[in-house]
Amino acid sequence: MDKIKHKSHIEAIEEILGIYPILKDFLINERKVGYEDHSQYIRWINNQKILLEECLRKLKENYSYASIFPVIREIYENFWFINLAMNGTKHYKYFKAKKGHDINKIYKKWKNDLETAHKNGDLNDILEIHIGGRIRITYKGNRMNVDGKPTNEFIPDYYFLLENYDPIEAYVGKEKRIIEKYLTPPHLFHRFILPNKNLNRDYFEFQHGIIPHLLLNNLITKKQRQRIIIHYNFLSLLAHPNQIAFREAENNFNFTGNKNENLYMDRLVLLYIGNLTKMLLDSFFKFLIRQEQEKKISSPNKNKLKEINDKIKKFEDCTNYFWFIYNKPSTFYKYDYAINKIWRKQIIQKNIKKMTLPEINDNDVPYYNNPLESLKRMNQGWTNGLLGEYKPELKWE
Repeated sequence: MDKIKHKSHIEAIEEILGIYPILKDFLINERKVGYEDHSQYIRWINNQKILLEECLRKLKENYSYASIFPVIREIYENFWFINLAMNGTKHYKYFKAKKGHDINKIYKKWKNDLETAHKNGDLNDILEIHIGGRIRITYKGNRMNVDGKPTNEFIPDYYFLLENYDPIEAYVGKEKRIIEKYLTPPHLFHRFILPNKNLNRDYFEFQHGIIPHLLLNNLITKKQRQRIIIHYNFLSLLAHPNQIAFREAENNFNFTGNKNENLYMDRLVLLYIGNLTKMLLDSFFKFLIRQEQEKKISSPNKNKLKEINDKIKKFEDCTNYFWFIYNKPSTFYKYDYAINKIWRKQIIQKNIKKMTLPEINDNDVPYYNNPLESLKRMNQGWTNGLLGEYKPELKWE
């Protein structure tokens, strides 16, 4: 990798990675009481930091992209789970009717019972009931009890799910006749294997478990859902066998075995490392707000927070040309959209008025479907009579 051409990005990323060791300092309180979930969150986040640093080191040392992107995909998926484990205070539970029972009758009875309970001020942690192929009930976290009395402290269900979920049973156990599973008596199959299959489908599968719970907790919007899936699919593309992944691997090295320089791939790896580092920090500081409200931690030091925010802003200023998950489309994406919009209008009308980029609403700009191609196109300068000139925002230092 040409470190000079990516100097500002590397420096900004290393600065925000340097924030991680002090995160535990924010989880203190006047009572000097420690919480097990706090320690677990720090361990999970630090594990991701180690992987992010490893990706950065491999990139600097010219390792193959094929050795980096699968790890980035792992961190990407882990982030959304950790975010839910810290901030997903609502969760779904699913129920299906036993054979011979009418699910619609059960749903109507449960719905009426819940409405009655809410009127009487009971079952307030059960928020909603919905019917589809199964009955889906929305719960508010896991309320903590002290001396048998409920408190205002909640721990998200996703925190406990990791302990309850056995991926071996969920995946290997899917086929009854795999390995020794055909010897498993039916009552044990339903007691141990089937619940893990259901946990995997309802909570751990990315599009059917993770995404719905992110939406439920307002951790993402529907538009952001689309962006998340595009990056998930792109990273999966480079992590699984297919012609594009094989072609990229072949182009990665020349016939002498030396790595071919690819500025765009290097920059894309840096953007993923930096944005994932930043999003983990953002989710942690969102978690701190709830912990302070629940009086589980003392008010964070404002000077430390400002110092951290300054480092995060430095990274944002350096990389805001790249439209990721939570930020807004930069000039390139607006310009690209405007050109296409003008072209479509020219087909059916003449004398189109001059358009300025500030007139374009961020919500109208469509998201790209390939991050790598988006970076390549961004590097081109354009001139348009109605829009003026676009100067590339992508810089090679």
